[in-house]
Amino acid sequence: MGMSLALVSQKGGVGKTTLAANLAASFADLKFRTLLVEIDPQGSLIQCFGLDRFDLSHGLYGCTTAGKPADAAVERDLAENLDLLPANIWSHEEEHVFVGALDYLP
Repeated sequence: MGMSLALVSQKGGVGKTTLAANLAASFADLKFRTLLVEIDPQGSLIQCFGLDRFDLSHGLYGCTTAGKPADAAVERDLAENLDLLPANIWSHEEEHVFVGALDYLP
């Protein structure tokens, strides 16, 4: 059975991204299939794995606004058992659209 873990704080600079990357890597190392879902519009989590957020063609933003399937946006095999669905938000305007979409979640 799957498990979800959310790391949330409005305060910046408290280590949320670092903690998420390290927890995910640790779970993956323990052979748990792990999917990170990045919601932070800064896109810092993808950089923890050596990728540039501006090189991504898909992401969570496209899934919520353009109806693209989330499966197509997942960056696979960042490490064994570790995948990432990046935020892929490139501008302040896109961030506002994304935040508005969150109002419709249950």
